[in-house]
Amino acid sequence: MTAPEQISLSRDQISVSDIHHAYYIVSGIARSRDLLKILYAENPDSAIIFCNMRDETTAVAKFLNKQGLDAEPLSSDLSQADRERVMNRMKAKNLRFLCATDVAARGIDISNLSHVINYTVPESPEIYVHRTGRTGRAGKKGTALSMVGPRELGNFRYVRLTFGIKPEERLLPKDSIFEGKLKVPLPPVGIPQPPDRSRSCSAASRCRRPARRPRDEDLREAVRDVEWQARPRDARRRAPRQAVDAQQAAPRPACPRACARG
Repeated sequence: MTAPEQISLSRDQISVSDIHHAYYIVSGIARSRDLLKILYAENPDSAIIFCNMRDETTAVAKFLNKQGLDAEPLSSDLSQADRERVMNRMKAKNLRFLCATDVAARGIDISNLSHVINYTVPESPEIYVHRTGRTGRAGKKGTALSMVGPRELGNFRYVRLTFGIKPEERLLPKDSIFEGKLKVPLPPVGIPQPPDRSRSCSAASRCRRPARRPRDEDLREAVRDVEWQARPRDARRRAPRQAVDAQQAAPRPACPRACARG
């Protein structure tokens, strides 16, 4: 080879200088609500919302759709046709928010992407570089936002130390930002969601699952069995086994599921 040229690549630094890094300290029990606050405050033209789990992409997309925000999930759970449809919408600027996992978003190139949002902090610093590299391309400015929960402070600090970045800490907006913007009322923080009644048993289809006795009843029967075995042999012949009689006479426990047995 005549006069070869050497190219030195460094994977220990973030080479994209047109990306502004920032983060929000969020709670661990109302992350979807905090995401909605950030979207209202930042008001991005388009964004990729990265999640660590596939189930999170579907849940976040449904949550945003209920509030009137156009969002679709992108994960390995989708078929190839659905993936192409979602990506075509995003490239054509017909989709505002793309909720994706790292594997599904690997290798995609979307021009003029203004924001990248880490819904959950990645466990690896290299994944953080891959996520934030989706924006700030071709000499254009971009913003990388991270939602850092109490259990993610260590991972985010490791990312900062590994690449020497100094992200800006932004204060999470208050609940007053929701005034006049919500399409569906949000449940109070800390109130559990009501169960899905569609999955419970109905009167027409009875629960055929065998009822399981409570653990304390099993313990009491075991104690009675030990006491009966400890009696003298002649006493055991004269006295019937109370544990067996009690078990036969005991009523059948109720169904443990959320239905009423007939």
